[in-house]
Amino acid sequence: HKVREQPSHPSTELHLPHPLSTSLLLISQSNECRLSAGIMAEVKPLHEKVVLSPYVKRLNANRALVAVHIVVLVYYFRHRLICARPDYEREAFGFWLIAVVCELFLSVLWLLGQTTRLFAVERQAYPERLQQLRHGQAGAPSKLPAVDVFVTTADPDKEPSLITMNTVLSVLAADYPTDRVACYLSDDGGSLITFWSLLETSKFAKKWVPFCKRFDVQRRNPSSYFSRTLQHPATHFNEWAEMKNEYEQFADHINLVAASGKVPDDVLYSMDGYSKWPVESSRNHPGIVQVLLDPGRSIDAEGNTLPYVIYVAREKRPDRKHYNKAGALNALTRVSGLITNADFILTLDCDVRISDPKAIQQAMCFFVDPSIGSELCFVQFPQAFEEVDEDDRYASRMKSTYDIIAKSVDGIQGSFDFGAGCMHSRVALYQYENDTHIKSLSKEILPEEVFGRSGQLFSSAVHVLECQIGRSAHEVAIMPPEVLDDVIRCDYEDGTFWGKKIGWIYGSACEDILTGLVHHSRGWRSVYCSPLRSAFQGSAPPSGTDALVWRKRLSCGVTEILFSKYSPFRGGQRGLKFLQRIGYIIVCGRPSKCTAIFIYATLPVLCLVNGKSIFPKMSDPAMFRFILVFVSLYLNQYMENVWMGSGLRGWWNNERMSMLLCVSSWLLGAYEAYVRFVSGTDSVFILTPKYIDSNQNHQGKGTSFVFNSSGLFVPPTVLIILNVLGVAEGMRRIIRGGIQAVDVDLAHLFCACWVLACLGPICHGLLRMGRKGGMPMRVVLKACAYVAAMLWIARLLCN
Repeated sequence: HKVREQPSHPSTELHLPHPLSTSLLLISQSNECRLSAGIMAEVKPLHEKVVLSPYVKRLNANRALVAVHIVVLVYYFRHRLICARPDYEREAFGFWLIAVVCELFLSVLWLLGQTTRLFAVERQAYPERLQQLRHGQAGAPSKLPAVDVFVTTADPDKEPSLITMNTVLSVLAADYPTDRVACYLSDDGGSLITFWSLLETSKFAKKWVPFCKRFDVQRRNPSSYFSRTLQHPATHFNEWAEMKNEYEQFADHINLVAASGKVPDDVLYSMDGYSKWPVESSRNHPGIVQVLLDPGRSIDAEGNTLPYVIYVAREKRPDRKHYNKAGALNALTRVSGLITNADFILTLDCDVRISDPKAIQQAMCFFVDPSIGSELCFVQFPQAFEEVDEDDRYASRMKSTYDIIAKSVDGIQGSFDFGAGCMHSRVALYQYENDTHIKSLSKEILPEEVFGRSGQLFSSAVHVLECQIGRSAHEVAIMPPEVLDDVIRCDYEDGTFWGKKIGWIYGSACEDILTGLVHHSRGWRSVYCSPLRSAFQGSAPPSGTDALVWRKRLSCGVTEILFSKYSPFRGGQRGLKFLQRIGYIIVCGRPSKCTAIFIYATLPVLCLVNGKSIFPKMSDPAMFRFILVFVSLYLNQYMENVWMGSGLRGWWNNERMSMLLCVSSWLLGAYEAYVRFVSGTDSVFILTPKYIDSNQNHQGKGTSFVFNSSGLFVPPTVLIILNVLGVAEGMRRIIRGGIQAVDVDLAHLFCACWVLACLGPICHGLLRMGRKGGMPMRVVLKACAYVAAMLWIARLLCN
């Protein structure tokens, strides 16, 4: 363990290594030794593309269905647009025009999405080879790059401390050299309970970490490990029982204090740094930095060193902008730059645990590879979710995002940044232009305008950007408390590049996707690493309502990106490849797609109510084209779900939730982002609650939605009321008109029933209207007002 003093003023004489430089040096030295010894041993790659993987085979089969659907669309639009329009289209020209515009828009978006899948790849990392390459001789100090792990939390009520502490424990027990790992916990609420819980966790880790490494435990967060152990391990039952008892006492203690909302006074006054509390509120408190574990002084029960554990609560004041999670991550970046200054940064949400002990090593297989390491800005892992029922009733696994979209763009310029489970290069976070060099930087612009007023922080950035070699262990700077407190002050970023050109970029609630877009625009690449065993595991939204709130935040964030100066529609992003730009347009333009779906879902019922038609009669041969498009589209979607491991019920749940999300979360999120763009107000980051155990989680236990007066339920209620009116009118006409009416209205009735089936959970809430657990009357009245307005507008179109 080495300690270095950093000067108080910027200096370009300090040297810190870059991991790629170190790996290149080691490989070149290794090659020289082999040549001099006459040994032509073959070095196996640290990772490779799996050419004939099951995913690639399924993708090739899917391309055949895509080709068929393209032919069907060409055949459909040839008759829809070119051929002479029949009488029913001329009579309802307004409805026909809106329908055709929506169909064209949705078809173009679908086709653009297919183009990004042309170069889909699947990668496999070999961390065991990294072990041989980077460790050198047995017993030699580790030469693996250092990693700073950022765990973020904001509200101990919605994000219970025990969940966060399990995440911290999974980091501390990761299969990585302890002197190369530092765990930073960002507590944006400045909660004393969170700080106390982290202090208790640092004590429990002295028993938990050696237990995991001695018995090669795979699930290294104790909550999952003890809840999923089906039988007692025969080889170490006594140790297992003792550790289980220790964890239960630890968990009960944390939950008891969290429930009481107060840390015992005798414990409080024995803690270092307690004088910073009590804070006035979660949005009004001073900055706090406390080092709770230090490898130089902290050892576990077996005498081995433990990783760093550092608590950070940035200063927050009511009259200052804090930029939500992006601001917290930038504060952690500055603090870590002054203390450990690791080469790479892994970001985790408070409920995202490391489920594979070798997850960090798998990311390193890409970063230390000299063929691509210098081009990588981040490595993204997929995220698995606990406590999700087999059929995934709320589409929480996001298989389409992780199994299709991420692997598709990985073959172009790299995966998008999805936030949790993403390891960033600090060099990429610090470079604000292509090939930024610190010497030219210091001549062209003052350091204070880039990294802020801290000279020590600028010195650490010099080491990173200069890519110097010279560090063989996790060096730590001795910093006075006032230096650390300064970089987390509210006014530190004023007049600097933080959040604008360096660090995590501000301007969207989806700071992860925006930051990845900016890096790709500068020419960086990224990698999507999807190992067979899930590297990270998180908690799914506990109910359907929470799933809607979560997706609304995503919708608002991606729409804000479209309105920002970083929009993929804008020019000047020379480093962004064309198909990668298309991928970002598809992701950021999804709310626009949902707007078209909402409008199209209203047209058949408005035609029924007004006696018009946008579909041909069932006896008309032209109806075959509509049926062919419908069958081709849903066959394509069904086969995609089957290839992703879902059955028929899984496909239907995904289809149902896609429709519900389109007409609620994505629609409202886009509207909210537009209003904020016009009014110039900032986005609001809404946390979704996490639950400590599965008994509190509603997933798969019968409770679908907790209905409230939220605007999220108004659009789907509008659709339900409209479609119920349409079905009633259609049935009335069929009863009166007989077979002739069936021939005219059956297609419209089918569309109305399909929409009602997709919105079944909301229908259930409407049936219980006025009772406990039912839809609030306020939502229904708002929906009725919108329905009346839409019927009036439809009447005008008919006239």
